[in-house]
Amino acid sequence: TRKGDGLVCPSCRRKKGLRGKSSRPLKIDLRALQRSHRQYVMMNSFEQCAYQKGYRFIAGIDEAGRGPLAGPVVAAAVVLPPDYKNPAINDSKQLSPQRRERLYETIKHDALSIGLGVVEAYIIDAVNILRATLMAMKEAVLELAPSVDYLLIDGRDRIAVAIPQETIVWGD
Repeated sequence: TRKGDGLVCPSCRRKKGLRGKSSRPLKIDLRALQRSHRQYVMMNSFEQCAYQKGYRFIAGIDEAGRGPLAGPVVAAAVVLPPDYKNPAINDSKQLSPQRRERLYETIKHDALSIGLGVVEAYIIDAVNILRATLMAMKEAVLELAPSVDYLLIDGRDRIAVAIPQETIVWGD
């Protein structure tokens, strides 16, 4: 919703300025911004629900490398502080390489814990890409220190670990 020179955030009803350093309005795609904001609020709600259930150390897990025909599949498990907010963190496929690199540094600095899992191509060929992805995700979770008490997994399949978890289709 446009109101004067700003955008009214649908969830907090605050006016967000759209002007840059010059006096000319910035050209932005309002629908894309609203979609992005809705997705951020929705994704954040899964974590907030887990906190309300009493979980305190929550990891988000995602993979990269399922699409290419060659190379490893890599998964990351990241624990951010409970009230952490950074709407710029989004699906890496939607970010430019430069922005992705800057956010990588931000996440590395701000995260309470990061775990990585890598499964090489020859294992993918032996077990299939889905199993290899789940193996990489499990490896990433087991690398976290201290241990987590809840997992939010991008995808529809659970990881074979004894930790409560929730799968989120399109949970980038």
